[in-house]
Amino acid sequence: MKTASHYCKTNMAAALVALGTLLVSSAAIALECGDTVTESVTLGEDIICTDPGDTGIIVGASNVTIDLKGHSISGFKREGSVGILVQGVSNVTIQNGTVEFFARGVVVDVASSITVGGIIAKGHRQDGIYVEDSNLIDLTDNHLWYNVNGIVIRNGNNLRLVSNRAKKNSVVDFDVSQGVSVTLENNDSQGNTGFAAYRTTGPAEVSFAGNRAIGFKGYGFQFADVAADSITDGGGNRANGKASQACFVNTSDPCPLILK
Repeated sequence: MKTASHYCKTNMAAALVALGTLLVSSAAIALECGDTVTESVTLGEDIICTDPGDTGIIVGASNVTIDLKGHSISGFKREGSVGILVQGVSNVTIQNGTVEFFARGVVVDVASSITVGGIIAKGHRQDGIYVEDSNLIDLTDNHLWYNVNGIVIRNGNNLRLVSNRAKKNSVVDFDVSQGVSVTLENNDSQGNTGFAAYRTTGPAEVSFAGNRAIGFKGYGFQFADVAADSITDGGGNRANGKASQACFVNTSDPCPLILK
């Protein structure tokens, strides 16, 4: 005979299974191109933007994490299109997936406390990751492949670019202009086919440590209108190419980095 205790346990197990199913289904969701996200989400499938002018995802609130969970957001390289737009918000994390074939992959604009990590940004018409007028930005362990530019910084404060990998971008891999307290550490540039692997345009305060430029066609490290005392050499920076092209400064100052 089945006791009341047996039925209680059975019902409880069924309830737990149902709850688990609900939690799994709510954890991974399907989004469409142009959706505005106002709470943390985990992608349950790829997003393919069929309208060439679409923006993939718009972050419309602070304190949000978007986990692509290995999925991709794909566009058509149309001028002005953006894969993920983070604008006017704070405390946002974008992580773990691929953003491909837009004008720009991830755009951070007038925002603060933003983390972008584990993102593959590839095949974009302009920039893999673009940051403007923003502060407290952490870009870590991203891969930037076959874009025009890899990571572009325009007027930011307290930015960290750490352990990012750039490959075969056609103009600049890591481009910092008018940034204050910018750290580039252990980044890797391979096969840049344009102007420079690393470019800094003043006024800018930038620290370099452990960065590599390999197989570049232009310059390894390029400095334009930057005061020599605004560049901090943390050591371990390498430029594997012609010595005359390892470092370029458009003023009479010597190269601010000791390159290996």
